[in-house]
Amino acid sequence: MARLQISINSKSGQSLVEFLVAMGIAAILFPALATGLIASREGSVQEGERTEAVAALTEGKEAVRIVRDAGWVNIAANGTFHPVVNGATWALAAGTETIGDLTRAMVISDVYRDAAGNIASAGTLDPSTKRVDIRVSWNVLFPSVVSETLYLTRHKMAVVVQTTEADFAAGTNTRTVVTNTGGGEVTLGAGGRADWCAPNLSITPLDLPKSGVANAISAIVGRVFAGTGDNASGVSFANVNIGNTNPPTASILGTFDGYKTNDIFGEADYVYFATDNNFKEIVIINLASSPYAEAGYFNAPGNGNGHSVVVAGTTGYMTTGDKLYTFDVSVKSGSRPALGSVTLAAEGKSISVVSGYAFI
Repeated sequence: MARLQISINSKSGQSLVEFLVAMGIAAILFPALATGLIASREGSVQEGERTEAVAALTEGKEAVRIVRDAGWVNIAANGTFHPVVNGATWALAAGTETIGDLTRAMVISDVYRDAAGNIASAGTLDPSTKRVDIRVSWNVLFPSVVSETLYLTRHKMAVVVQTTEADFAAGTNTRTVVTNTGGGEVTLGAGGRADWCAPNLSITPLDLPKSGVANAISAIVGRVFAGTGDNASGVSFANVNIGNTNPPTASILGTFDGYKTNDIFGEADYVYFATDNNFKEIVIINLASSPYAEAGYFNAPGNGNGHSVVVAGTTGYMTTGDKLYTFDVSVKSGSRPALGSVTLAAEGKSISVVSGYAFI
C-alpha cells in the first residue's frame, strides 16, 4: 500500500509541472497572438481608409487637370481649394472639404525658375506654371496622410508681355495716351467730351430760378447742385440734371428755398448746405421726397454762420469763423451731434476732405 501511494504522488507532481509549463508557454504566446490580432484589425481599418484616400487623391488630380484645361484663369489664383461638381464638369471651390473621415485640400501656389530655367524656391516668376499640392488626411486610429504634388502648365495658351512704349504705341488708344515716364505706360487721356487743355463754353448757360446770385456749386456724375446766397432773392439750391449729350444739356429737376446758402455739397439722395442761420448752420435736404424736404441739421456752437460744408462717409465737416467742426451724418434726420472741433489760424472759407485729411 505504501508503494502505491508514492506512485500516485509522483503522477500528481508531474501534472503540476506540465500545467506550469503550459502556463508559461501561454504567457509567452498569448500577448503575441493578441497583438497580432489587434494589429490585423487595425491594419484592416487603416488599409480601408488608405484605399479611400488614394481614390480621393486620384480624383482630385483628374479634377484639377480638367479645371486647368477649361481655362488657365480657373487656377490662376493662389490659395486652398477643393473640387466640386459643376454641371457635367469640375470646378474649384475655396477651402478644404470633408469626405467621411477624410479631409481633402488642394493648395495652388506660384512657381519660380532660376537663370537656367529650372524650378527653384526663388527667382523669376513663371506665369505659365502652377504648383498644386494635393493632400488627403484622416485621423482614424492615428493621424495619416497621402499627398502628391503636380506642376500644371499653360500649354494651350501663350503669354505675351507688353511693357514698353513701343509695345503700347502699336495698339489703338481709346481715351488713353501712351507715355514714357518709367519705360512705358498707358494713362487716361482727355475725359468726357471736352479737353482740359483747351476748355471752352460749349454748353448752353442755365438760368437759375428767381434773381439770386449763384455762389456755391457741387457736382456728382450727371448732377450739379447750385446754391444762391449773396441776397435773399434766389432759391437755397437747385438740383440740375446734366444730360450725356454732345454738347451736354442742363435742366432743373427741382429746387428748395428757405435759407441763404454759403456753400453746398451734394450726394445722390441728400444735399447739405451751409447757411447764415445761427441755429442751423448746416441744413440737410432729402432729395428722395417730393417736394424736397428738410431732413436734419447741425447747430454749431456759438453764433457764427456756416461758411463751408463737405461730407465724407458718415462724417460731416463744416467751418464757421475760425472753427472746424465735424458732425455725425450716419443718420440724416434731426439735430446731428458734433464729433469734434479744431481752432484754425484764420477764418475758414472753403473745405475739402481727401483720405481722412481736411484741407481748408
